[in-house]
Amino acid sequence: MPADRTRAAIEHHNALIERDRRRRQIRTLRTRIADEARRVARGLDRLSRSLRAASITLEFAGKELELAELRFQRGLSNNLDVVNAEGNVLAAESRRIAVLAELAVARLGLRATLGVLDPRAEFGGEPGAR
Repeated sequence: MPADRTRAAIEHHNALIERDRRRRQIRTLRTRIADEARRVARGLDRLSRSLRAASITLEFAGKELELAELRFQRGLSNNLDVVNAEGNVLAAESRRIAVLAELAVARLGLRATLGVLDPRAEFGGEPGAR
């Protein structure tokens, strides 16, 4: 008596199609994660360079402030130069702090992209986890 295996063959074929579809999804997900990790790593590098530049700018602004104060004390300039130099120092400090904040967020973003971010441990969800 011949056995009709059409149904089993169709189920087998559908299972193979589903397996291949899931493999493609996994491959696509891995590619996306790798692309995102590279993008975030480039952003971290850019932010690191920005931080160095902001630190140099802050140092330069501090020297300008010292010079403006020295010139003011010697009567070679008015207090407006000192106020402008203080404003430059404040702006440079603000920029450096902003870059530090962006860098911290980018580092967390990289950890999240790589799947190693534990919000409970990172943000104090559990006492003593830090």
